[in-house]
Amino acid sequence: MFDTLIGQDHIKKSFGFYIDGSANGGIVPPLLLTGARGLGKTEYARQMAKNLKKPLLELNCSTIRNNRQFFEQIFIPVIMNNDITILFDESHALPKDLQNAFLTVFNVEKGFRKNFEWDGSSMEFDFSRQTYLFATTEPDKIFAPLKDRFEEIDFRPYSDDEMAKILQSRADWVEFQDDVMNEIVPTLRGNARSAVKRAKQICLYCEGKNNYQFGDSQWKDMCDKLGITADGLSNSEIQILSVLKQRGPCTLAMLSAATGFSRTALQRDIEMHLLRKNLMRIDGKREITGAGVKALEKLSV
Repeated sequence: MFDTLIGQDHIKKSFGFYIDGSANGGIVPPLLLTGARGLGKTEYARQMAKNLKKPLLELNCSTIRNNRQFFEQIFIPVIMNNDITILFDESHALPKDLQNAFLTVFNVEKGFRKNFEWDGSSMEFDFSRQTYLFATTEPDKIFAPLKDRFEEIDFRPYSDDEMAKILQSRADWVEFQDDVMNEIVPTLRGNARSAVKRAKQICLYCEGKNNYQFGDSQWKDMCDKLGITADGLSNSEIQILSVLKQRGPCTLAMLSAATGFSRTALQRDIEMHLLRKNLMRIDGKREITGAGVKALEKLSV
């Protein structure tokens, strides 16, 4: 069912289980897809809808303001009485009143339908016709009682081999030479989205050179033009490592002052990849690791 997607075999098996049950008269419970950014949650949701033979409605929860907007502008005209799969992306951003409404809606013990009374009207949720998917990178921010209503399916990081296959599938007309894939994969930051982006860059490079062959020399040339480093580090991440190497252990406030980045930007974005790759650690203070020092040495920083 998911032969066009690479990796995440445990997700494919779980989705297949629910699809088979649905085909034989069962209903798909509300599913919560969790995992880091770029692991393919949205793409798998699209394939799930395709295999259920239902159109997919993608909603970014940060754009839903309240119950009134959801019911009047989305549920009544688009969802109710229709066969459809709905993906609530960034579901940790659901407004509180809609989270409370969903506590009632998804508390289904018997039957395929649930009526929710709102503003003098009865809203019928028909789970034999509607499939509800929720996706988030921050499951801890979902209201715990609501989270308990969902079946959670977590995505895993991709292996280097899977990353290479994803990239090749998106650049299938390019002939990769000289084991260049071993140089490319470490720059992909471990998620499918980065592999797709890199494939687009490689295709654009080959089109510009009017050459379908891509080897070590082409890769080095592209890295020079685009500023791609051996470990796929961004300039912001390199700056963080450089400060930690020069100054030694720093508090979050010290690192923020030294780099000009806000504390939130450091904690929620820039530091994440460095921690995941063991290039820095946090033990009271921020410190560069031996691997981080080696990464800087590769860059001659």
